[in-house]
Amino acid sequence: MPTPIDIQDFFRNYSDQSVIYRYLDRLAERTALLEQQSNKSEMAQLRAENKLLRSQLAQGSPMSLEQLVAFLPVIYRNFWNSVSPGDLALLAGSLNISRIPSPCPEPAEGVISMMKQRLMAMPPHERNRIIEYCRQLPFKLNMRPEMKYFFK
Repeated sequence: MPTPIDIQDFFRNYSDQSVIYRYLDRLAERTALLEQQSNKSEMAQLRAENKLLRSQLAQGSPMSLEQLVAFLPVIYRNFWNSVSPGDLALLAGSLNISRIPSPCPEPAEGVISMMKQRLMAMPPHERNRIIEYCRQLPFKLNMRPEMKYFFK
């Protein structure tokens, strides 16, 4: 980077103002071009990162076992009579198997209502992940009537 003395020497050596202004114009143009190129490469990099993140989201990471244990028994009647905790852990890609008492009592109506509200309050992409997960379950399950709203 030129020092202030170098610039002063430049002004002394080139007394013709038009040469100085042409040089400064070219310098400004070159600087603007470099800034644009820098921004273009930075934008391209950001677009690539964005695309990668979107594809990862589209593929979806496995649902958390905690979310599944919380919502599936509320969405389906007698869920734990049809699906073992080990099977659910396998489907969720988890090595941790939830301890579910046997027989497992059905959730109370108030709990079902509250969980339905939580499901409705979820951001759409999270709610859609749970719904899509339910659609892919390889079991014949009996959906609660109050939850069918989400699957229309």
